[in-house]
Amino acid sequence: MAETGKAISLNLALGRIKTLLQRHNELCHLRDNNAKRTTRFGIGKDAEKEEVIPTFNARDLDHKITILAKEIRLLDEAIKETNQKTDVIGYLWNDEVLAEILDDCRTDEK
Repeated sequence: MAETGKAISLNLALGRIKTLLQRHNELCHLRDNNAKRTTRFGIGKDAEKEEVIPTFNARDLDHKITILAKEIRLLDEAIKETNQKTDVIGYLWNDEVLAEILDDCRTDEK
């Protein structure tokens, strides 16, 4: 059984959200392709009907999709909040670099 309630690193959270998004997309695709379909073969009165019965329970599938969407939203909010509170290690902001680049590109034509 998977552990619950365990704190995770930002890197692990980014990987997990990618996995949750992939699973969410897969289930949405499955739900969309799970609808009951009727296919007709032939013309007019001679047409034969073939019904394809859904393989999965639509209500259960929708419930799983909703749970995944909620988990994605919660994790995304937590990642953003963590990002706001964390400083980038090994980099200091320097506006002078941008000014130097612009000065180097400027022409002296008047």
